[in-house]
Amino acid sequence: MTIKVFETFAGIGSQHKSIKNINSKNEDIKFDIIATSEWDARCIIAYSAMHNKLNEETIEKTLKANNLLNEDQINEYLLKNVFSLNSKKPTNSITSKDLNFKKALVVANLINKNHSDIQSVKPSLIDQYKIDLITYSSPCQGLSLANMGRDKGIKDNSSTSHLIWQIGRIVSECKNKPKYLLLENVKNLVGKYSAEYQEWTDFLKSNG
Repeated sequence: MTIKVFETFAGIGSQHKSIKNINSKNEDIKFDIIATSEWDARCIIAYSAMHNKLNEETIEKTLKANNLLNEDQINEYLLKNVFSLNSKKPTNSITSKDLNFKKALVVANLINKNHSDIQSVKPSLIDQYKIDLITYSSPCQGLSLANMGRDKGIKDNSSTSHLIWQIGRIVSECKNKPKYLLLENVKNLVGKYSAEYQEWTDFLKSNG
């Protein structure tokens, strides 16, 4: 039995690492990461290097296979996606980066099957890939005690932790609901913000 996974807010792939460990110990059920969503450019590259064998040979072969043969074509690809260089805000200067960095980012994005902007992920992706499990390690800055009083919970639109509701949008609008959702976050979500967490779980229940 194979469980197809969409790994969102993927970072450098902690969920991927866990899944590899599970797969190595379990022959009856295998987890297969079908696609990812992450916008931090350096995390995307690191994820690909750690989990998808990103290297110089892979970069050149993949660029050629996708007809991305010069810097203009690479820049055009990058501008069609939303990336961040600080994990907090989108960047408008991605094309000014070093060419080797841009090549690595493009290829990492392709071989990770990455959808960089969670807010642009179409619910039809869940139907297209027949996703069974969505993992979501959504931003914790709006919840963490380390944010020294600047935490705003998951309901405030100005909070990065509000992005959890993008998972709600995807789940509520897809035709074939995933069987499982796996959330990883700081304990403040079920502490100080337990009422908001309850609202979140109620929303999920209302969507099956």
